[in-house]
Parts: sequence; C-alpha cells; structure tokens
Amino acid sequence: MDDQKLVADLKDCRETVENLEEEKAHLKEENRHLRQAAGVFGQLAERLNIPLREERRQSDDRRRNLRSSPDRRRGSAEAGHPPTDEW
Repeated sequence: MDDQKLVADLKDCRETVENLEEEKAHLKEENRHLRQAAGVFGQLAERLNIPLREERRQSDDRRRNLRSSPDRRRGSAEAGHPPTDEW
C-alpha cells in the first residue's frame, strides 16, 4: 500500500468520524426534544383523563339509576303499558 492511498484512507476516516460526531450531536438534540414532548404529552393525557373519568362515573350512575327505575321494568316500555304489580 503506497503512502498516497494510506493518506487518502486516513482522510476518509477522519471525515467519517466528523460526520458521525455531527450526527450523534443531532440525534442527542432530537432525543432531548422527544423526551420533552413525551413529558408534555403525558401531562396533557393526565389532565384530559380527569374529566373523562368523571364523565364515565356520571354515565355509570345514570345507567344504574335507569336500571333501578320502575319505568324500566321489562316489557312495560316496549308494550307502551305502565308497569303492573305482577312484576
């Protein structure tokens, strides 16, 4: 291997190292932004989850109240008749 080829290969290696170091710095910065965004997204999800849980509780309460209501007895609503004492 002659000296010119060795010098050219060494130059290529140095350029590759520089490019990889730049890419590494870029990826570290991108990773920092992604971690920050993930934290903000998690906070948003928590804030949205609170009203959703409350809405589910209210919905469950409404369903429970409807099921226990005398007007919801089987057959009375479909037939259009008021509930009887037989139930």
